[in-house]
This record gives sequence, structure tokens and C-alpha cells, in this order.
Amino acid sequence: MILEGNFYNHDGRFKGQVKCNDQGIIEAMGESLGQADFAFGEDELIFPGMGDIHIHAREDETGTQLYKESFATAAAAAVNGGVVHVADMPNNPVPPVDDQSYANKCAKCSDEKVHFTLYAGIGPDTNPLTKTVPYKAFMGPSIGDLFFKSQSELETTIERYRGQHVSFHCEDPHILDISKNNATHSDRRPRGAANTATAFALYLIEKYELKGKLCHFSTGDGLELVRAAKARGVSVTVETTPQQLYWDTSVLDDDNKPWLQMNPAFRDEIDRKGLLAGLLDGTVDYIATDHAPHRICEKLGRYQPIEIQKKLSGLSSMSLEEIAELDEICLKNFEELKKNDPEFFSSLADVNGVSGTSQLDTYGAFTTWLMEDQNFTPEQVAKVTAFNPGEFVNQFETTPVKFGQVAEGYAASFTVINKNKPWTVDNNDIQSRSGWSPFHGATFPGSVSAVFHLGKKL
Repeated sequence: MILEGNFYNHDGRFKGQVKCNDQGIIEAMGESLGQADFAFGEDELIFPGMGDIHIHAREDETGTQLYKESFATAAAAAVNGGVVHVADMPNNPVPPVDDQSYANKCAKCSDEKVHFTLYAGIGPDTNPLTKTVPYKAFMGPSIGDLFFKSQSELETTIERYRGQHVSFHCEDPHILDISKNNATHSDRRPRGAANTATAFALYLIEKYELKGKLCHFSTGDGLELVRAAKARGVSVTVETTPQQLYWDTSVLDDDNKPWLQMNPAFRDEIDRKGLLAGLLDGTVDYIATDHAPHRICEKLGRYQPIEIQKKLSGLSSMSLEEIAELDEICLKNFEELKKNDPEFFSSLADVNGVSGTSQLDTYGAFTTWLMEDQNFTPEQVAKVTAFNPGEFVNQFETTPVKFGQVAEGYAASFTVINKNKPWTVDNNDIQSRSGWSPFHGATFPGSVSAVFHLGKKL
């Protein structure tokens, strides 16, 4: 297969052709390699295959959360978003915490059309696996039961993981506990919880010589701790999410609060601009979605009559058709309550609900907002969506090929973005089983026009 057009790596642009062999590896780059199988015009930017290194596909050996997402539907959402490899988090009903449970989960995703890297979970009673894999530590309660109740409990465990690749969900459990009765979600999960946990995570990373990563970073001032740590040689990288870059607390209202509730919570405009600056200067290394495919009925549960709320506890025993019908009913009830009883509707806006946003389908299109509205160059986009994610997953034994560059010997995987073909996001176009996007109705300046993985057009 030969592709022709404008290719963008993290370190420059190449105009010409790329030839891929039958094993799905790039074997040559040049100007005249033969007749192109696919030729892309000047409006189309060919990136190394993009990678989202923080998603929640929800599938495990129990199958009890397949109504949210399966590996197959997550793969479909990834392709829709221009993503060729993903890294899936371990907060499942049966988390992968040892060799056997990790292997069992790997077997579930081995045949999907995109590559899955799986995190193993770290909990109070866990130990490292025998192979090199990434780990995730939830410092405080979020979604699932794999978390720590105190800093001392976490450090006792992390000592066993010296030298390993550990990613941290940075929210301090003590601050979360004393803030749990505050009025809004952002106040229940305050910036102090994030920054205190960030400082402690950096301490653990440095003391125990971890290859550390801080997940879905949310505070601009917290990045100063990261800059200082990187300056003294601490091995730490940082994710932030499209949603934390695009929205802040100034846009939250009664209508969108249930859709935009996530952990950590949204911060203010200064934080959002600080994260964008950190992405530009290299303090933030990855755009990673924290894709959380909760169903519409789950996100809107607090707006439903009691008989519907009772049904929500039994979703795992319902058919997908029944849940889809329930999604429609809950959305209808949400809109009718807003129209018919606005005062009661408003009173429910800050009631604690289900945290997490569905993001995987919009990954590639979001990058066009960065380029058009935030003045990122294609090379800067390539660095945080392809090169750095590739460098992350290339470290692990479960990654059979190298991702992250258009270069000989790397995966023949590409994300083609048409920078001048706008896309208005519609929930009907979402391939995730969640069936919705917080970007519904928003228009990105460009869109994904083609995706290739290991030499095959998807």
C-alpha cells in the first residue's frame, strides 16, 4: 500500500509518499515510490495513527458492564475519532491485578481492529505482575472500588512497585471526604484535593523511582509542581483531557451539568488556559480523553421518577434494546421536566450524579479546534496525540509494533484530518455504546477523513 500527501510528525512535515509492507509496517518514504493507492489533498493532514492512552472500555470476564461498552464498540468509537490505539483502565468489576486476571482481560480484546494496551490495577493488597505493563493507582474514590483510603496506605503499596510504570488519579481522599457535602460537584471535588494529591504523587514517583504519569490533569497552578519536578529530573508525564481544555466552570449551567460531571471536576478559566499553555510548552504530554461510556439513563438518573430510578440499578440484566428505550425515556423526561417544572429541574442540577463523559468518538475532530482556534501547529498536535502516546505504549510487552511516527519500521497506521471540512457533532453519529457526546451540537472546524491501521483502511 502506498499513501501520498502531507505527513506530519512531531518534528516536522514531509510531503511525498509512504510505502507499507504486507505486515503493516512502513518500509519506505520518498517522492516517487509508485502509484499511490490513496492520495490526499492539501486540506488533508496525515498524522501518525493517534493514540488515546486513557479510556474505560468496561469489558471484563464478568460481562456485567457490556451495556456501557465492549472492546468492539470502543474500537468502533476509536476509529470514528481517528484513533488507532487505546489504553484501557482497570476499574472493572473484576479488575486485572495479577497475571491471571490481566491475561483474562487481554484475551477479550486481542482480535479488535485497533490496538489495546491494558493497565493493571493497584490496590491495597496487590503486587506487580511478572511482565512489563502500565499500572493505575486511584488515590481516592472515583468510579469502581479500586482505591486507597489514606496516603499511608497508598505509600505502603507503592513501595512494592518501585521502578514500575504507574499512573495516578490525583485526588486526595481526606479532602474529598471533608468536602463531600459541599453544594456543587466542583466544590465536592475541589482543586485542593487535586493539588495535594499531585504533590504526594510526585513524592512517590521520585522516592520509589517510578516512571510516573498524572492522569486527566485539571489545575493550572498544579502544573508548577510538575514543572519543578521535571526540572529536577523526576520521571513524570502528564495527561489532560479535551473537556478540561474546552470547557471550564463559567459554561456550567442547569442544562449541561449532568453531562459534564466528571472526576476531577471542571476548574475555572485560569486553569483551562493554564492547561492549554502547559500543552504548548511541553509540561502536559498527552491529550487523553478519560472516555467514560455511561448510558444516557445513568447520566440523567436524578431527573427521573422513582419507578425509573429503581430500574437503573438493574441495567446489567436488561437487553441492549431495553436500555436504549430507557435512554430515550430518560432524555424525554429530562426535557419535559426542564419545560414543565423549571424550579425543580434547577434544584437537581447540583445533586451528585454519575461522573464521566463519552469522548472517544470526537478525539480527532477536537484537534482541529486546537489548530484553528488555539493556534497549535500540526506538529504540536502530532506530538501530544501521536508521538508521546506512541512512546508511552511502546514500552510495554503487549505492544507488538511501534506507534507514534511516520518513519521506517513504525506501524503503518495513520490518522487523516481534513482541516477544512467542519463536523457538527450529533449523538446519532456516536459509535460508542453510550450513544451520546457532551459535544452534541458543537461544530469543529475540521473532521476525520480516513483512518489506517497496520496498512489497512478502516
